[in-house]
Amino acid sequence: MTAPVATALASMDVDVVWHTPLFAGLPRESVDGLLAGASARTYEIDSLLFSAGDVADRFFVVVDGSVRLFALDDDGSETIIEIFSAGESFAEAAIFASG
Repeated sequence: MTAPVATALASMDVDVVWHTPLFAGLPRESVDGLLAGASARTYEIDSLLFSAGDVADRFFVVVDGSVRLFALDDDGSETIIEIFSAGESFAEAAIFASG
């Protein structure tokens, strides 16, 4: 798999982020400012975005497609925790918890 390339957020991407519960109710100008350093990435299917124990230094908003959050059991079997679809965010709680 090739590594995703970071690109500037398109106006459409900012619109998707603006409508997530985390940013709902904020003026568009505030969201634009908060996302000034943000980037968009496109991942190949079945790419691993992060693993348990990684430093939480970002959160994700699904603009297109879906993301499966899972854990591996001791025997290696996968347990799906959540599936996130376009317009949903995830991993934001870990950022706030890690300070």
